[in-house]
Amino acid sequence: MDTRLDMIQSKYVCIQCGRVYGPVTSQYEQQCECVSGKKRQKKWPRYDFNEQITLCYCCGQEALESGSRWSVWFCEECKGKVVKFNTRFQEALIPIGRHSLMSGCCLNRDGIDDPEEIGAFVSGMNRLFDRMDLLLEWRATVMRENIATLGCRHNLRLVDYLRDVKLVLDRSKAFDRMLRFFSRRTREAGGA
Repeated sequence: MDTRLDMIQSKYVCIQCGRVYGPVTSQYEQQCECVSGKKRQKKWPRYDFNEQITLCYCCGQEALESGSRWSVWFCEECKGKVVKFNTRFQEALIPIGRHSLMSGCCLNRDGIDDPEEIGAFVSGMNRLFDRMDLLLEWRATVMRENIATLGCRHNLRLVDYLRDVKLVLDRSKAFDRMLRFFSRRTREAGGA
């Protein structure tokens, strides 16, 4: 199995969509969002999603292993801030991963026949999906900003991108910028 360093060294960052792409094995390649649906690969063995490496959804400055429904979307620094924020509001306002259980959204066995419990679960899932969509929108925004700040005019090796963002950008400000983005977009959508 490849080491994490090997996985990172074989990848690139697409300056159009901000996603990581590159070889996973001799048979499989992680594709960025610019690849049309017709050229998408079937699901890789032992992966829930065709993604081996992603960048932190908050700062875009740290490479994370991915591909599992249980993969966390944040680097340790940003994850700590997200967990603290969610704990403060006693709700996963910012989801930390794909699976609903990671955000505390589940239907207990006792509630499977209760229309009120089912309604509450469906409502909670819809809010969770909306927040996931918002997080994906932020992820694209922060990556566009990072790439623009670096002045990239062509796709670049992931190792070079990671080195350069650490030299040029302040990761500690990303979380506050993400919160302002969430707040603004929620107001625009008519939310609380």
